[in-house]
Amino acid sequence: MGNSKDWPRANVQPPDLNNPKEVLQALLSIEWSRLETATRIEEERNIVFPETTIIIRDIQKLMGALGLPLEEKEDIFGIFPNLDLDDFAP
Repeated sequence: MGNSKDWPRANVQPPDLNNPKEVLQALLSIEWSRLETATRIEEERNIVFPETTIIIRDIQKLMGALGLPLEEKEDIFGIFPNLDLDDFAP
């Protein structure tokens, strides 16, 4: 972050889906980790972060680019059994 005094902000641009498959898989893993952290903090503090929606959108786009259907999310990731991403579908 360098010497910036600004608060970090969510990137409004989704990840570049033209990256190699390995890069998209790494980005997806990072986004799942971010979502897990964001939802844990939301539950602990009883608040909602608008940025969480951006993380979910990025996960959806990355899963689509990798050909991973949302219906199989529990089988693939198994970390959010109570999270229904279909509720967030565009």
